[in-house]
Formats: sequence, structure tokens, C-alpha cells
Amino acid sequence: MSTQHPPTYQQVTGTPSSEQHAASGQETLVLDGRTIISAQEPFHVLYELNTSPCDAITRACDLHKVRYQLSRADGEGQVRNRLDHIYSFKEKSTFSLRDLRKHVLIEGKTSQKRTYKETLLSSGTTGWTSCTADGHFTARIPITDRLKSSSQIVWKSPDGTTAALEARPKRRADGSLTGLAQLNVEAPLKAKDLDLLVACWMARLWRESKARLDEQLPSHKSNARLKMAAEANPLDRLTISLNQTRTSPPTVRVTVTNENDGPVTIILYNSPLDSIALVLGIMSITPDGAAEPLELRTMRASRVWPPGPYSLEGLGPGASATNDLVLREPTVPMDKLGKKATVFLQGRWMGVFARAEDKISRDDLENIASQPDAFQGEFKSKSIQIING
Repeated sequence: MSTQHPPTYQQVTGTPSSEQHAASGQETLVLDGRTIISAQEPFHVLYELNTSPCDAITRACDLHKVRYQLSRADGEGQVRNRLDHIYSFKEKSTFSLRDLRKHVLIEGKTSQKRTYKETLLSSGTTGWTSCTADGHFTARIPITDRLKSSSQIVWKSPDGTTAALEARPKRRADGSLTGLAQLNVEAPLKAKDLDLLVACWMARLWRESKARLDEQLPSHKSNARLKMAAEANPLDRLTISLNQTRTSPPTVRVTVTNENDGPVTIILYNSPLDSIALVLGIMSITPDGAAEPLELRTMRASRVWPPGPYSLEGLGPGASATNDLVLREPTVPMDKLGKKATVFLQGRWMGVFARAEDKISRDDLENIASQPDAFQGEFKSKSIQIING
């Protein structure tokens, strides 16, 4: 996967954060694994998902928008970014003899000014090559193109104008994709409508991929596979504890303990055990008496994928691993820290396998989304009070 860079200084200074990202028309969005980029600016990541929708191994998906803004420090401008959870989507179970369509519920996760609260995406009667988001968009393959193997899906606005053209990659015999899914945005759209269009696109891909998997596995085997995976989920029994080991400079020791009955292997990227965890912004630091946490100088790291052996941490049952996080400039504005502060960690596990490290191959890491015992999810530690100096 190519190295990802934020937009230029000029792009950020000229675009209010509330308007990022609107479409002016004639833009191509490309789904690359879990990230959505602009074909016109391939180093500009626009959206991220918690899992690849084309693999459809989760019961729900989260869509995040990458928001860029300019911060100033020491008289200089610095482009920073954060992930904004805008939509989640999951299958909605309904049964009616009058309506045999399948449904996906798309839920807005921000204010109604920025996202739509609830949108029901419904399949066509013959599957997910056509679908409707009532009051917003419809998608279908034109009748004249339905016999073509490389046919596009046309997304239309309520007034009948073409909003976007979806290019569907073919699948090989083994189920892998021959290319990347693309959405060519044809019409100018406000940021709120573009975000919903992207959510509908991702939901359609996810549900279409899920239908393909359901056809390959008998229902009882599919349910057994999901049940087995759920029972093997090790995230709830990975505990994170914090304690202060030094006061000058303030040093917080993070301890991750495997309380599962079996071994786990943690991908260190963006985890509490990541050596650059503080710089990645997963620690919240609130000075004593302050109403809000400090604004840290963070960065977005470009990582090699698949991760090598030094980027994995294997833990047997009851075993622990530690990571010392030192609070210092330039990441932490020490002049604003004060004598006491409350800290905790919060973020997302990029990947945790419910198996020993020596049982994981490079191919398993390369195709982590298809591994039934690989999990992603949120983490949050309890808070502690630290002393400065």
C-alpha cells in the first residue's frame, strides 16, 4: 500500500473544516482495503472504515471521515488530522410477505447538521446490484448494460440526475478482487450528501459481499462460524492498566495483560504498546482543574504492511507486556501541564489474533480481514492521576 500524506498547507487553509469534504463533480473515489482515497490526489485519505467492506466478516461497519485542520505552534502552521466517526451500518432484520427485499440501516453518528440520523438502504428484488436509500439515492444497472460483465452501477439523486457511477471490480475464482472498487462522482454534492453517498456505497458493497459469503456457506455453518468467532474474541479480556514510574519527566507505564484462556498476538501499530503511542494521540491528558484535555502535537504514521515480527507482541495466558510513555515536548505542552493531571488511553486495536505468534504467517497478516480469529475494536483504560516534577 502506498504511503499516505495529508493534503497540502494551501488546501487546508483554504477549506473550513466544516466543509471538508464536498464534491464539486468529476471526482473519483477509490476503496483501497479500509481506506477511501481520491484518485486525483492519491495521497489524500478521505475516509477510513473499521474493516474492509468487500470482506464482510463483521456484523456492522463504521465509517470515519478524515478531517484536516491547521494548528499553529511557535508561529508556524502544521497540518493535523483526526478521525470523525460519521456513520455506522448494519443489517436490519425484517420479514414481510409484501416486501422480500433486504435492508441495511445506516445510522448517523454526529449532529443532524452534518449527518442524516437514520437511512434505510433497501436491495432490489433480485439482489444488491440495485438498491434504494429512500429520499436520497437510488442505484441500479441500466437495462442496456445488464448483460455486460463489466457493467457500472448508476447512482441517482431524487431529481433523477446522475450523482455517481460505481465501477465494480470482478472476483476471481478464489473470491479475491481483480481491482479496486471506485465511485466516480459526477454531480456537485454538499459534504453532508457526499458523506451519505459514500456510506450507501460502502453499505451496498458490504451487503453484496455478505450475500456472496452466505451463498458459499450453508446457513448453519455460517452461524456456527460467527458464533465460534464471537466466542474467541479476546478483546474484552485484554486489560490495560497505567501507573506512574517517574515524576520528572512524567512517565506512565502501560501494562497490557492477557486474561484469556489462550494465547493472543497483538499488532503493535496504534496500540497501547506502540512505541510512538503518545505521538499518535491515544493518550488523553487533562491538567488538574482544566475543563478539557490538552491539545497534543500528534502525527499520523505511515506503516509498513504487513507488519514484521518486531511489530507483533505475543502473549500467553496471564502474560503481560509493558510500554513506557514519557510526557515531554514537543508532543506535550509541558508549560500547560501543571503539577497534576489525569490521564487515560483510548483508541482502537488495529488487529488482535486469538492464537500464538508462531502460528501467524505473513499471508495471514496480509489478509487479516479474512481471518476468523483476527479482531479489531475499541480500547479504553481507566484513568490515573499523575504528578509533574
